[in-house]
Amino acid sequence: GDTMFTPEVMARCYQLVDAAAKVSGLDKVSARRVNMLYLGLKQMELAMKVQKVYRKCQAGAPLSEFYKAYAELQEFRKVLEPTFLTDMGRLYYYDNLAWLKPIREKKYLLKKK
Repeated sequence: GDTMFTPEVMARCYQLVDAAAKVSGLDKVSARRVNMLYLGLKQMELAMKVQKVYRKCQAGAPLSEFYKAYAELQEFRKVLEPTFLTDMGRLYYYDNLAWLKPIREKKYLLKKK
């Protein structure tokens, strides 16, 4: 995700969502849809931040950096969860596969040997 959704692409996505939010006469359903897009972008932005930090940890950065970025993502998900916009169980499942399980198994240390 973080190689496809570059900061420039994400900035443009936010510009489009902001423009949509400012359209006069938005009905409630449309306003909720715009908010849904914003929340999705924010989720993606924070997940990409975690992925970037994870890669740095694989290269030797302290794991505390990963845990800080992951905690920020988890705090945001507390806002996201009550909206029912995404399957939180699936998100946590993929977090575990991509980041948490390899860290527990210390696979990130293999590159150091």
